[in-house]
Amino acid sequence: MNPEQPRRSSAAQWLILLGLVALAAVWTWPKVLRQKIKADQTRAISNLRQIGLSILDFESEYGSFPDERTAGLLAPENKLGLDLTGTSSNVHFRQLIVTGPAPMEIIFYAPTGYTRKADEIMDSNDTMLAAGEVGYGYFLDGGRGMTTKDGSSGRPVACAPLAFDGHSVSTTRFDPATYDGKAVVLRADCSVTSLPIDPNTGDAILGSKPILETGPDTVWGSDGKPTILPPLPKK
Repeated sequence: MNPEQPRRSSAAQWLILLGLVALAAVWTWPKVLRQKIKADQTRAISNLRQIGLSILDFESEYGSFPDERTAGLLAPENKLGLDLTGTSSNVHFRQLIVTGPAPMEIIFYAPTGYTRKADEIMDSNDTMLAAGEVGYGYFLDGGRGMTTKDGSSGRPVACAPLAFDGHSVSTTRFDPATYDGKAVVLRADCSVTSLPIDPNTGDAILGSKPILETGPDTVWGSDGKPTILPPLPKK
């Protein structure tokens, strides 16, 4: 008997086994990926609900959702001298932490290509809701925070996932790949919904119109001036 024969047979068996394992991985990977996307979307929705409750508590105390006006009212609470307004959603969401409705950074996290999990270190501008710790864009109307009392209860307040080019987060476009073609959106009445994203334009479609569109038959009306403040991406 050729002594090399058992070795060759054993090697062939191992190759067959490895091939079967690889084939099983190819078959199961799409299912695993779909499950991860679904789990990420579920987490983003859950955190948005918590943000919504925090924003409603904030409005009851300061008259509107966070904006430049409310930031000016927070000097007594802002003992660390934090930046509370600017061009990012991070600084506006800080108002919710400074005043207490949002006790933790983690509720502002959404799994995206531009985020990382929050570390709950909140002792300076460099650490409280630092770059990458916020996953949601924040809507202002004409530079002002919205309220639940001015007929705008259906308007969007926060959203994810915005498009990311590796350097900056978009202020108008959404990424259809992150949550399987959906955007998650918090509205002013504290409801959370998933909206389809047009894969060609990157628009999230609210009703039958892009989410930032104004005019008749839109949630913004003809006088609305919506903008999205993007989160700061991870470095």
